[in-house]
Amino acid sequence: MTNLSRRTLMAGMALTASAASAKSASGTAPGSMMAFAAPKLDKVRIGIIGVGERGTPMTDLLLTLDGVEIRAIADTDAFVLDRAVAKVAAKQGRAPARITGNAEAWRQLTGRDDLDAVFIFTPWDLHAPMALAAMKAGKHAFVEVPMGVTIDELWELVETSEATAKHCMML
Repeated sequence: MTNLSRRTLMAGMALTASAASAKSASGTAPGSMMAFAAPKLDKVRIGIIGVGERGTPMTDLLLTLDGVEIRAIADTDAFVLDRAVAKVAAKQGRAPARITGNAEAWRQLTGRDDLDAVFIFTPWDLHAPMALAAMKAGKHAFVEVPMGVTIDELWELVETSEATAKHCMML
């Protein structure tokens, strides 16, 4: 870790003040998601990528929420995928789409037109690429910790969220 000099601190404060003064009439900086509120949905149509160790309990939690419909699940492990699909089908009365086949099959899920949000519970290095694909396809992204593994990935997530007006939330 590097030492933070007073000069660096003051420069950062000046940049922050400059950005704050660039606020629009809505009270937020242009393109900012800080005050963004997505339109209310009576039913939130969800896709889940990854239903292994973290995805299983999170799927269970999502199934307890009113107004949530799990429409699609993607995973490379057929055993955990079948288990999750069966659990969702038993709770919702209909099975979600089952997406598998190879390491890139998750792209079928992010490309679906019948989803509002994508929940991501996969290995860390896949979090940012999957969240970016979801937002670029018009879906809100909810991502297990960490959202990204590099500063560049994190900035790309922020910039994509602002450009698409889609939430990207770290769970």
